[in-house]
Amino acid sequence: MYRAKKLLLIVMVVSLWSCSDSSGSTQPDTSQYPAGDSAAVNPLTGGNAATGGAGTQTTGGSVAPLADSGVSDGQTTDGTRPPTGTGGVPGNEAGVNLDSAVQPDAIASGDSTVQDSQATEPCEIDLEPKPGDNECTAPLKPGDDRRCDFTYNGAPRDFYIYAPTSYNPCVPASLIVDCHGMSESAEVHIGQQSFSGGPLGYGSSWRAAVYGENAIVVTPQGVGNAWNAVSDVGFLNEVATMVEQIANVDKERVYITGISMGGMITYATGCADTDRWRGLVGVAALNSGSASCARVARPVPFLAFHAVGDQLTNYQTDRQLAEHVAGLNNCQNGPYESKVFGGPNSGPDPVCFEVPPTQRINAPDPSNLPLIPCPTDRPESTCVTWDQCDEGVEVMFCTVNADTQTLGGHILYTNDTGLSLGAAGWAFLKKFQK
Repeated sequence: MYRAKKLLLIVMVVSLWSCSDSSGSTQPDTSQYPAGDSAAVNPLTGGNAATGGAGTQTTGGSVAPLADSGVSDGQTTDGTRPPTGTGGVPGNEAGVNLDSAVQPDAIASGDSTVQDSQATEPCEIDLEPKPGDNECTAPLKPGDDRRCDFTYNGAPRDFYIYAPTSYNPCVPASLIVDCHGMSESAEVHIGQQSFSGGPLGYGSSWRAAVYGENAIVVTPQGVGNAWNAVSDVGFLNEVATMVEQIANVDKERVYITGISMGGMITYATGCADTDRWRGLVGVAALNSGSASCARVARPVPFLAFHAVGDQLTNYQTDRQLAEHVAGLNNCQNGPYESKVFGGPNSGPDPVCFEVPPTQRINAPDPSNLPLIPCPTDRPESTCVTWDQCDEGVEVMFCTVNADTQTLGGHILYTNDTGLSLGAAGWAFLKKFQK
């Protein structure tokens, strides 16, 4: 019986990971994002929805092995953020199921060797955690959703790592680092907690954007729910390096994105090293125009979303920055209108939510938010593009209709068009993958 069960586990693992390529001014941001219930444990090894399990703790300036956190899935704790050691999947206390379609815990104790019969080169990857491994160091598996707590420059820091079930460890994957805004936590950004009173499960929508894709989404946490344009550049690079050590990441498909102050750190980090960061997406970004991206080492795809009426960050300054980056990329053509979302001339791209967050309905499956071409009866959002740039990159600036939204549309992930900025941003970045 034991032999039969083990054989079944091996077959399940090989089936799950059969490696077919599926990539197909310093003005403070004062927006307030109310905190909701904190997340419960979703450990890498041991534990499940019924029993809970282990977490990660930082001790002595390093990352400690997995230890029992004493919190079970579905159990909440006080405070605006989960305590150190909790994993990335909350329970169902708010009526939202954030569990993955694949439960990595169900196979973590089995033979986690990946054997790929379809790859050009033989692929055999051992995904079994080693003694002493934790959420920061154990190999990343399809369906993983965990929080890494570690020490950086003597201070405790953390980030979430999400791999959809379509992540293929045998094929180099895209990596997207997605930065929250000021006064917002990583938990809000990934949809575990309410985004300015909005429904659960949406967040930035980048996790849902990579549904069915060979991609990884990382959501780092800023100190005090804020970002430092100097010290956090190194932190975000360290985060990317740590993920590259536990996952099969395509170094030519590493991207960074963020909203508001998260947009500021996106520009500061990405423009400083475009050899590493191969695409930048800013949302309602706090910036100082051309000084936010003074130079680039190599041409870089650049996309910015903004609402005209934004009450906290300046629309025109962001537009000027896009034009400046087009100059850095030596773009020879543009700007010209390239995309229309909503309204009578709406394009065919399936990048609008079927059920937009403006309806205030919690997402039943946050990993798979149904997307459709933007309906013609929704308010129009438009984009302009600069192209014929060096190395074939492009620069795009999108004016998103959010006239009825909070702070003039500053919290732009919720907008009147129902546009998924994650889906639209991901579609833009994929154009330049080689």
